[in-house]
This record gives sequence, C-alpha cells and structure tokens, in this order.
Amino acid sequence: MRNRTKWIGLLALVFLLLMQVACGNGKSGGNNAEPGKSSTGQSETGKSEASEEPSQETKQEPVKLKLMMHVADDTRKAIAQMMKDRLAEKLPGYEVEFELVGTATDWENKLRTYNVTGDLPDVFYMAGAPSFPIIKAGNVIDLTSYIQEDGFAKKYSDPAVLAPASDGKMYAMPEGFDFYFNPRLFYNKDIFEKYGLDIPKTYDELLAVSKTLNDKGVIPMVVPAKDFNGAGLFLNIVMMMLDNPQTVLDLNDHKIDWSDPKVIAALNRVKQLVNEKVLPEGVVNLDYGAAANLFATKKAAMYAAMTWDLSSIEKTPDVDFMLWPQVNPAVDPNSVTMYWGAPNSGYAVSSKSKHIAEAVKLAEYAAEISSFGFTEIGKSPSALKTDAKMDMSDLAKRNLEQFDQTTIKVPPLALNLGSKMFSEYLKLSSSLLTGQYTGEQFAKDIAKPWEEEKKGSK
Repeated sequence: MRNRTKWIGLLALVFLLLMQVACGNGKSGGNNAEPGKSSTGQSETGKSEASEEPSQETKQEPVKLKLMMHVADDTRKAIAQMMKDRLAEKLPGYEVEFELVGTATDWENKLRTYNVTGDLPDVFYMAGAPSFPIIKAGNVIDLTSYIQEDGFAKKYSDPAVLAPASDGKMYAMPEGFDFYFNPRLFYNKDIFEKYGLDIPKTYDELLAVSKTLNDKGVIPMVVPAKDFNGAGLFLNIVMMMLDNPQTVLDLNDHKIDWSDPKVIAALNRVKQLVNEKVLPEGVVNLDYGAAANLFATKKAAMYAAMTWDLSSIEKTPDVDFMLWPQVNPAVDPNSVTMYWGAPNSGYAVSSKSKHIAEAVKLAEYAAEISSFGFTEIGKSPSALKTDAKMDMSDLAKRNLEQFDQTTIKVPPLALNLGSKMFSEYLKLSSSLLTGQYTGEQFAKDIAKPWEEEKKGSK
C-alpha cells in the first residue's frame, strides 16, 4: 500500500512538472511556433490569455526583437517613424530595436556582413541579389505556412504578389506596392516652355532637344548613378523594352545571352546618352540626392527616376512626366512598362531568431505599415490592402492610369540576378555611364558570370 501511494505521488509530481513545461514552452527559438500566439503566453492583442489584467507578479518581460530596413528616401524615412509610433498600439508587449540604413549600398553591405557572421536581425528587409546567399545559407525561414494559417495572405488582392522563389518557398513578406513602381521620365514643364521645346516623341528627337538644352546651359537629363545604379536597375532595361519588350523577357528567362544584337544595341544607347551629352559629364558619380536636387532646382530639364519618388518630385512646381521616347516604330511606348517587385522582396525573418512567431508578426506589421505609408504618403496603390486613404494627386492618378493601360509589363531584370552576377552587372552598367565603355565590351565581360548564373550557382 505504501509503495502504491509512493508511485501515485511520483506520478502526480511528474504530471505537475510536465504541465509547467507545457505552459512555459512558448515559441522562443521555435520553428514549431503558432503564428497567432506569442512565446510569452500572450494573444495577438498582447494580453495574457489567463487574465485580462495580469498581476504584477505574472507580467512577462517584453519580446525584444531587432528590425533592419533601408531608408534611402523621404517616404521610407516617414514610414520608419510611423512604425515606431504605432508599435505599442499594434504590437503590445514588443520592444523593437530599429536599425535604419541610409543607402542601398550600405544596406546591401550590412546584409552581406550579417549573413557571414550569422547575426542577421530578427526581421530585415531584403530584395534581389542580397537575398540569394542568405537563403542559400539557411538563414531565413519560409513564411508560407505562417501567413496562410494566420490569414495574412488573404490581405493581398493579387496572388501574383505572393509569387514564391524558384524553389516554391516564400522568404519575404511583400509590401504590396512594389509591383506598381515603374521608371518614368519626369520633366520641368517651365524649362520646355521657356525655350519653346516640344516633348520628344522619338529617341532622335530626344537627342535634338538635349542639344538645344545644352546650348542654353541647361543639363538635359539626370539619373541617380552612384548610390542607386539607375543605369543597371532600370535604364538598360528601358532601352531594351523600347526596341522589343520580348528581349527583356527572353533575357530574364535565359533564352538569349547579352551578346544578342538587340541587347548590345540597347546598352550602346545608354552609352550614347553620355556621349551625346543627354546625361551630364560625370553622371556616374551623381548620387541620389544630387540628381534629385539638380532637377528640383531647375538645373536639369529631365529626371529619369522610379515612381517611388513621385511624392517628392511633384513638390517641384511645373513638373510632369512624358512617355519614354520611341526607339522602334513597331513598339508603342504607351503600351509597355517595367514593374519593380520580385520574389524574395520584402521583410524576411531570421531562422536564428529566438522568437520566430513574434518575428513573423513583426514582419507582417512592417509590410502593412509600409503599404499604408506608401499609399498615404507616397500616393502609391498597393496590393496589400490597408485602411489607407488613396488621396492621389493629379500627377499620381495619371501615372497609375498610364501604368494600368500598358499591355506588356517586363520584369526588373536586375532583381532576378544572383549575387555574383548582380554585382558584376551593376559594375559594368556603371562603366557604360563613363561613355567610354561599349555594349560589345559589356557582353564580353558579363559572359562568364552569366554562364555561372545559368547553371544556377546563385
């Protein structure tokens, strides 16, 4: 009888210990975490499930996470501040350290260093080439099951925005608005009116207008080239699509090489923009802020830029955009455009985070606030639906209308390149902006990394 009582006591003790372990075993470090609950035993509202008003003794320590994002423009700076301001309301019980990186180059270098050291923040913004080595190292989680289980995936109006990587997994939380960003050629209407210039409809007309502007002491066109490689990220692609959109699609699918005559011709047109002084001498050293300032202060007549800068650009009086000048009479510039977003673009979660489920919630929060901010501040539509008011300016409305009516949308080729290929591609694209480097040389120098890219060694 005593032995039986002893065993019952031991079993009761084991049961109590197991209950304590189960109650305390949250999501810390857990790939087994449930997306809707926190490792502190809290629901998504941040309140304890055991009590609406937990006593001082039962209150948990805040979940401490780190979030890294780049803030290369005024809109993203405002969004970062919005994330900080709304954190306590939207994610109670979270204590987030924000690391804000100023330029695209600094952001990429940070990611590369963090990936090598294994110290990636719990949540970080990634896109394009920098994402491939991070994924290959296993330093980021697949978000698919999380956003399906907690219903976040249903907030996207277009399933294409959630397109997975080539391995079928989704490694980043899309912000939703990237798809709508496109390269535009903005211009100062007052400068054109002052010198009696017509909007150039063809590439040859662009060269002629630029000559007149140079004679008047006005820089014809600027493009950010130093910290944001405008040539590599969109200008090369624009010159290809204006001749034949299929060239971009075939290159992206590795059906043709850079030695294709149409590719070389497009690259040489970029070089010609420097040689014909459409772009200023030394444009290769023109950074983001300097290019924008030259246009805003009316020292440059045209500005080739992505539309994520629309809210800043339209602050300058008498600004409008024109269609890209026609290169091939068979291709209507009104029917084709380049969009931005790509797989692996958005907020990712480190596989080494001690709070996986909470980090997923933070990534969702960051994506949602970004979508909200770009809609309200940047006046950009988004496929990630929020309660943001679409108070668009006339310029923004016309930009959206023109984008929507394009029948051919080509991908952002550069964002689909592997890390080594991306680095070489940007370097050679910068060389084109010296005016001394040809499309033929470009094709020759890119051949080896392109072959490696085709073999899948991203």
